[in-house]
Amino acid sequence: MSKFFLLVSAAILAGCSFGSEHEAGPGAKRSKGGVGSAPAHSAINRGLGSPEAVLYTRGVSTDPYGTSAADGFGVVTDVGTKSQRTIEARSRELGIGGAAWIDDHRILVARKAPPLRRPLIYRFDGRTLRQLGPAPVPALEPGPVWSPDGSRIASEPIEPCAKKQRTIWRCYRNSGRVLIRHSDGSSVRQVAVGCFNSWTPGGRLLVTDCNSNRPYAALDVRTGARTVPLSPGRIAARFRLKKVGVAAPRWSADRRFMAAMIGADWPKRAKITGGPEKSQDQSGPGKLSL
Repeated sequence: MSKFFLLVSAAILAGCSFGSEHEAGPGAKRSKGGVGSAPAHSAINRGLGSPEAVLYTRGVSTDPYGTSAADGFGVVTDVGTKSQRTIEARSRELGIGGAAWIDDHRILVARKAPPLRRPLIYRFDGRTLRQLGPAPVPALEPGPVWSPDGSRIASEPIEPCAKKQRTIWRCYRNSGRVLIRHSDGSSVRQVAVGCFNSWTPGGRLLVTDCNSNRPYAALDVRTGARTVPLSPGRIAARFRLKKVGVAAPRWSADRRFMAAMIGADWPKRAKITGGPEKSQDQSGPGKLSL
């Protein structure tokens, strides 16, 4: 089965759519010039952050068999202009997840393990990076993701692989419990069983039963209603394919496009463009064009 990257236009579907304060300290640096590593928004790229600023993590390699280790993160402003600046915070305590935008001004920074610890939140005001403190989620809920409006946080706890295991670090797995809480960490409740990926621009949560052959559904965390942003059946019919697997979709910052990795037995010369098709969801502007 081969995989293609599918770009869908006008993709507002299915309601579609990280204590005390102190300066970053002696590790925070400001310099002129280029970036020491490739820009990174994390595996769960939500199209957040300022369009005038690029967030990156230092020392992270894309080689899955590499031995790289993050040693800091930074923000580049006014990219490509004479005023381009780089503001960095150096630390050997960064985790493998690196840094990712929470919103236009806050950055979530994973911490090195073991032991498992809550990620840190930094604030970027355009000129400096300031640490705000740990994220309001337990250490055993790694990878929390904020909703687009910043009002909720989604997470999935991990659990030991065995009941009598001495330490969770020895072996752990996803619990299959999808939780949400208010942005201050209060009012925790379970909204789904399975796995979650990210939020849609419209504030729904992308969830699945963890079966790679099942599509991600956009869950309304208030009502429990679910809709499918990209239906495998519709894609299979459009491209005359027998069986299709669809990864979690991603929206462009302006919400005009949606992209997803499509797994299928593609013909050697697949036609992957077409005319407009109406969206099954009317919760936002836009039509699906495959």
